[in-house]
Amino acid sequence: MFEIVLRLFLLFLCAGAIVVSVQVALWTTKPWWRPVLGLHEEVSVTIEPVGMIEGGKVKSLESRPIASQLIHRVSQIYGALKKDMGEHYAILNEAGVSIPSFSVGGRESFQLVSDTGVNFEVSVFKFDIAGLMNYIHGKLDARDQIKTMIEIGDTKSRLFLDVSRVNGADQRLILDSGPTLNESIEIAACAIAHAYRERDGLFSGLDAHRFCAFHEILEEFQNFIVQSANRVRNGGPINLDEAQSFIDRLESPPLEETKTPVVHLILASLYRLRGDSDAALERLEEAAQRVPDHEFVEANLDLWRTEKAEREADRSELAALRDAPPDEGRLAETYAAIRTQPALAAIRYPEMLERLDTLPRGAEVQVAIFSTGFTYPAEPVPKPEILNAINTSMEPVSDDLNGHGNMVTHLLAALTPSESVKILPVKVMDKRGAGLTSAILQGFQEAIGDGRLIFAIPLGQPYSDDPKLREAVDNTAKIYDSALDRPGLIALAAAGNSGRESQVNVPARLDRVIAVGGTSVDQEWAPFSPGPEGVPVAGPATGILTTISGERLREVNGTSFSAIIVSALFALAKSAAPDLTQDAILQALQETSGPAEGDGPAKIDALAFIDRIALRANQ
Repeated sequence: MFEIVLRLFLLFLCAGAIVVSVQVALWTTKPWWRPVLGLHEEVSVTIEPVGMIEGGKVKSLESRPIASQLIHRVSQIYGALKKDMGEHYAILNEAGVSIPSFSVGGRESFQLVSDTGVNFEVSVFKFDIAGLMNYIHGKLDARDQIKTMIEIGDTKSRLFLDVSRVNGADQRLILDSGPTLNESIEIAACAIAHAYRERDGLFSGLDAHRFCAFHEILEEFQNFIVQSANRVRNGGPINLDEAQSFIDRLESPPLEETKTPVVHLILASLYRLRGDSDAALERLEEAAQRVPDHEFVEANLDLWRTEKAEREADRSELAALRDAPPDEGRLAETYAAIRTQPALAAIRYPEMLERLDTLPRGAEVQVAIFSTGFTYPAEPVPKPEILNAINTSMEPVSDDLNGHGNMVTHLLAALTPSESVKILPVKVMDKRGAGLTSAILQGFQEAIGDGRLIFAIPLGQPYSDDPKLREAVDNTAKIYDSALDRPGLIALAAAGNSGRESQVNVPARLDRVIAVGGTSVDQEWAPFSPGPEGVPVAGPATGILTTISGERLREVNGTSFSAIIVSALFALAKSAAPDLTQDAILQALQETSGPAEGDGPAKIDALAFIDRIALRANQ
C-alpha cells in the first residue's frame, strides 16, 4: 500500500514538475520565439463576474452573462482601435484625399474568469508541494484583474471599477452611468478600454468621459471611410455633408477643447477634404506638437506649410487683381510677351499667328478648360472672349483661389487671339488643387450640355501599379470614357508629371482623349513627362511663361501647360477647318512635326501645321 502511495506521489510530483518546467521555459523564452512567429507580447486581462446592486440590495455577485457582454463590448472597442484600414486609406489617398492612419497596437486580450489554471491539490508529509507549484504557476501566469460593481438606481446609477495590474499601478474608477444596465455596460467597457489606452500618445488628454464620446464617433468615422473608398472605387462622390457632420461633432462638447492628437489628426483630414486648408494645417500643427513622428504629420506638415505660403502669395496677387483699376493695354502687353516667349518661338508659334491673320475668319470654336477656376481681370481680355465660368468644385465661388486655373486660362487666351475662339473656364478643383471624380464628371457633363467642341484638360489622376488601387482608377476611367463619348467632341489632356517611367494619367490614357506629353528646351522628353508609349504628341513643358494676374509673368513647368499649347493649336485648326475631326487634326500635327532626334519626341512646327490645315480647308 505504501509503495502505491509513493508511486502516486512521485507521479504527481513529476507531472507538476513537467508542467511548471514547460511554463518556465515558455515564459523565459517568450521574447525570442514570439517575434519569430510574428506574434506580439500580450497582456491577459480577466474580468470577474459582475456584481449587481439594485434598490440597495445585492442582486447578484455571479452575473457571468453580464460580464460576458461587457467583455464583448470591450473587445469591440479595441477592435475599432486596432482595425486595419490600410486598403481603404490607400484608395482615398490615391484619389487625393488624405486620411491619417491611427490604429493602435493594443496588446491586451480580455477574458472572463473561468478557472484558476493549473491547480495541484497533493500534500504529503504536511509539506505543501502542490501549494508551492500553484504559487510558481500563479507568478508565471499572472494576469491583470478587473472587478466590476454596477449600482442601478431609479434615476441615476454608478459604476465601480477596480483594476489590479501585474505591471503598473492599481486603479479604482467611480463613474456615473445611465439608468439602464446596457448603458452601464457601455460606460464600463469604455472606461476599461480607456484605462489601457490612456498612456498611448495618440490618446493623451482624453479622460474616460471624452474617450467614450470619441470611440462612438470613431466607429462611425471608420464606416464613413469604408463607404467613401467604395464610392471612389466606383467613381462616385464622397458625402461631404457627412464629413461636415463629423467636424461639427468633434468640435462640440465634450471634445471641442481636447488636445488629443488623434482628434486633431482626424479634423485635419476632414477640413482638408472640405477644402479648408488653413484650418486643416492649424489642426495638423496641433497634432505635430504632441506626435511629431506620426507618419501623417511627417508626410504632410511641410507640404501643407509650403502650400499655405504659396496660397498667401497667390491670394495677394489675386486680391490685387480684383481690386486694381483697369490698366489699358497692360494685359495685351502680357499676352504679347507670352506669345513670343522662347519656348513658343522654338516651334514657330509667333510665325503661325502672323500667317493666321492672313486667312479668312474661321468658324466659332468653344474650348472648355478644366482646372481651379478663373479670376477675371479688371481689364477685359482683348480676345478671345472668356465666358462665365462653370463651378462644380467644393468651393462656393468660381474664382481661382489656387493659381493654376488662371495660369492655364491666360495661357490659352494668349495663344488663341481670335474672335472665333471662346473659352469656358470650368472649376472642378479647389484652392489646394484637389478635385473629386464626381466634380470633374459633373464639369464634363455641364460643359458638354453647352455644346463645347474642345475639352482642354490640364489635370489627371496617376495610374497606379498597385492592383488594389488600379481597380479604382480603372473604374474612374470607364466613367470618364462614357462622359466623353459625344459626337464631334475633341479632348486633350495632360499626360502627367510623375516621370519618364510612369504611366499616362487618367483621363489622358483613354483612347478617345489625346495624351499630351512634355518636352524640354533642348527638345528632349521633359524628365517629368511620360512617353513615348501612349503619348502621340508632346509640346513645350519647361520654362513656360504665363501669368496669374495678367501682369507679372511667371515661369512654370508641367504637362498641364504643354496640353494647353497643343489645345490652342487644335482650337485654331478647328476654327479654320470646322469639318476636320480629332484624328485628322492630330494626323496633320504629326505629319508636319520635325523628325525626332535620338530618343526625343517629334518637334511641333506650328507654322507648317497651320499651313497644312489651311490647305485642307480650301480643298
